[in-house]
Amino acid sequence: AADKVFRQDSKTLESTYRSTLSTGLAKRKFSTLANDVRRRSIIDFTKQNNKRVVDQSNANLNRQEDKFLQQSSDPTLSVESRAIAFNNGLASFEAAAANIGYAEAESRREKFIEAVVSNTLTNQVNQPGANALAIIESFRTGSSADPAIQQISKILSADQVSKIADGALKAANRAIKARQDAAKQEEAEANADNDALHNYIVNVDLSDPLAVSLAEENHERLLQAGYYETEAKRRAVENLLNTDESDGPFKATPE
Repeated sequence: AADKVFRQDSKTLESTYRSTLSTGLAKRKFSTLANDVRRRSIIDFTKQNNKRVVDQSNANLNRQEDKFLQQSSDPTLSVESRAIAFNNGLASFEAAAANIGYAEAESRREKFIEAVVSNTLTNQVNQPGANALAIIESFRTGSSADPAIQQISKILSADQVSKIADGALKAANRAIKARQDAAKQEEAEANADNDALHNYIVNVDLSDPLAVSLAEENHERLLQAGYYETEAKRRAVENLLNTDESDGPFKATPE
């Protein structure tokens, strides 16, 4: 529509200025030059207009793809809801093909299918208590307990399945390592805090009743945390504070 309007306007403009010329030769020369300018202008306009159409189609497709990808790979939704979202996602690529190009639409469609499966696996293995390795291996062998994954896997090649499974396994290993590192960091921080409590105890001013009372509270906290690795270390604190906590827990150090 925009292209048609542009062509009509350019012809109207040419006719208006041509009518102001007095001689036939001038009018013919003007028409020749005007036609050349109009032809080049139409080509440029068409290119720019097509680019705007493609850009707008891509923007719309991006929004639809993000929405349907999120819904298709959400394991908290029903299998039916995820299937509807998946099919809507495929339909959106078909609808955009005429504007963005059929090759581009097909390429994005393939990536969408892989992303749905990959994101679904990631979401599944991140569920509390999930057996990540078992989930990924069942997908790799075609025995996933997820009906949606099973159905989509039928349109994937063996290479695609292997690539997705390998990627999911790497992501799962990174997540496991991140949790382990976080646990180690938390333990290290807890140990540092406990070391500070122990240091306060062994350096307490025994002539200060309030300081001694606080040291005794710290000692109790360390007992509950299992801080004392040997009975001798615990006894040393108890002797210092003149307490008797012989039944408190402690971590035995391997001989």
